[in-house]
Amino acid sequence: MYRPYQHTSFQHRVCSRRRQVSQVVEPKNTLPPMYEYLDKQVHVQLKNGGGHVSGTLIGFDILQNICLANAVDQGQKRVSVSGLLGEIFIRGNTVHSIELLK
Repeated sequence: MYRPYQHTSFQHRVCSRRRQVSQVVEPKNTLPPMYEYLDKQVHVQLKNGGGHVSGTLIGFDILQNICLANAVDQGQKRVSVSGLLGEIFIRGNTVHSIELLK
């Protein structure tokens, strides 16, 4: 008995793809390393000789923009000027490194 070529309909292909996508393994519930730095003292080195700032990390986003509370400018060379900055926002593209202070 001859059977003609059976084609799969568009709807069948879409449904089979949906089934494959639904079988994807759930991602692990891991947090980025920056969450360990929240509410702790950090030292931030800025790019292009921008200096060093330290303070308490109170926020960040995926672009590595960071907010520091009680920030102090570590690059102050003049003694007469206070290095206290208070609460500051640093753009992620100026951050070279972030180090946890103990």
